[in-house]
Amino acid sequence: MKKTIISTDLNRTLLEGSPEADSSAPIHRQELVGIFDAALAAVDPYNAVLKAARIENGQFCVANTNYNLASFERIIVVGA
Repeated sequence: MKKTIISTDLNRTLLEGSPEADSSAPIHRQELVGIFDAALAAVDPYNAVLKAARIENGQFCVANTNYNLASFERIIVVGA
């Protein structure tokens, strides 16, 4: 299974090194970095799936629906 990770290192470097962001600005660089990191984390598909899907007592639970795993011979996962 290929895991997608959104790296904030490059984005953080770009923000911290941005000449437009000076210390006299109303919103400081560190605040911008924090806002940017939170925005990226909120749209991370890997974390979204971890929050929405789980296996519990032999059941696959997703979108308020439970699927009994014993009822399936094979499960194919499709994704990017």
